[in-house]
Amino acid sequence: GDREFRQAKAPDVFRVLVLGTGVSFGNGVDDEHVYAGILERKLNKGGRRTYEVYNMAIPGSTTDIGVRELQRVTGEFEFDFVVFCYGVNDGLPMFEKPVERYAGTLMELVHHRKAHDISMLVAVEPRSSFYPWPYEEYKKQFDTIVTGDPAMDVIDLPAVLDEVEKHHGLRLVREGTT
Repeated sequence: GDREFRQAKAPDVFRVLVLGTGVSFGNGVDDEHVYAGILERKLNKGGRRTYEVYNMAIPGSTTDIGVRELQRVTGEFEFDFVVFCYGVNDGLPMFEKPVERYAGTLMELVHHRKAHDISMLVAVEPRSSFYPWPYEEYKKQFDTIVTGDPAMDVIDLPAVLDEVEKHHGLRLVREGTT
């Protein structure tokens, strides 16, 4: 969207930051269908509180860039909650980021969250046939490090997509499929 970022927020506003890759940014998707905008519209339907969802995702970014962005905005930008969704770019050969580096970055994320008492929802991006990456290796590190932080809310996007398909009889379109 074209909303201007404001560092300070009104006292009656609950602000959510979305940090992620092109998937969160909405590459190739009309603004009205980007999940950050959908989330803001849904949250504001109740009318009891005002919600602002700022999409600060960066196409082509990796988990370490996301952690640096979170570190940069902490203390200078008022927010109440963070959605943090990365993974696929970390595992692409062109970025040459071994799974051990990914694990170290996740440990930095957990440490920063604890040090600043940040409420977060963290997700690893789902498998992708369009972008082949060693998903299982990265998911194992994610499960060990992030899920081990009891204060961290974690969403398993691949499992959510599988459950939606199974229980609602839907066939979801996924990257690289027709």
